[in-house]
Amino acid sequence: MKYKKYILLSIPILFVIGSLFHMIYEWSGENILIGFIAPINESIWEHTKLVLVPTFIYYLIVYILKNNNLNKNKWFTACLLAIISSILVIPLIYYFYTGAFGVESLIFDIIILLIAITIGSLIAIHYYKYSNKSLPSIFSILAIILIIAIYIIFTLYIPNLPIFTV
Repeated sequence: MKYKKYILLSIPILFVIGSLFHMIYEWSGENILIGFIAPINESIWEHTKLVLVPTFIYYLIVYILKNNNLNKNKWFTACLLAIISSILVIPLIYYFYTGAFGVESLIFDIIILLIAITIGSLIAIHYYKYSNKSLPSIFSILAIILIIAIYIIFTLYIPNLPIFTV
């Protein structure tokens, strides 16, 4: 059951780190390398970066420190699921509340980050607890690296789609 404690602990940690990630691009003097992992503008796509790298780093650090308590394959598959679900939740909730209510609010945007991290964490806990099968850890890690690579490409070559515009 240690996995559950580690994943639940990730919620406040990732919320604080994700909130800080919102500002590190500006703090870095708009360094493009920082822009690969942190939002470079106020688009919804860029805001999904707030969960990507912080979640991966958190799971990686916890695994390195506590690997004797964790199933490696389940842990990194849970990480992949947490990342994907958190990334999906951010635009889904944002477009729902702005489209349905015509409201845009910094407070709601902050709450969306917390909800996305929480949902991702709960999905990771559910997967880790109930799954009888998991991906090999190398596959999950490579999938996360591929997602990060896609973010880098879309940072350099911003598609002309509404999710990428401010």
